Amino acid sequence: MRRCSVLCEYMYTGAATMTVEQAPAVLLAAAQYLLPGLQLICEHRLATALESDWSALQPALLPRTEVSAPTLRAYCLHRMLEAIAGGT
Repeated sequence: MRRCSVLCEYMYTGAATMTVEQAPAVLLAAAQYLLPGLQLICEHRLATALESDWSALQPALLPRTEVSAPTLRAYCLHRMLEAIAGGT
């Protein structure tokens, strides 16, 4: 599903289905079109991906530098602190 399809799905249903690879682009579009609910869905999708693949951290942080994604930022910082402390 392309970014435009995800945006339309969200606007019509209030839900969004996307891959981890699509999430950063959709996050940027959600910020551009002022869709905070979709932004949270994207942040959650990226954070969920980090649960199983810590190496996904850098791509997950890339959109964070361009948009305000406080939920994703907090999650990433929490995971980094856990790693430093020896949690995982």
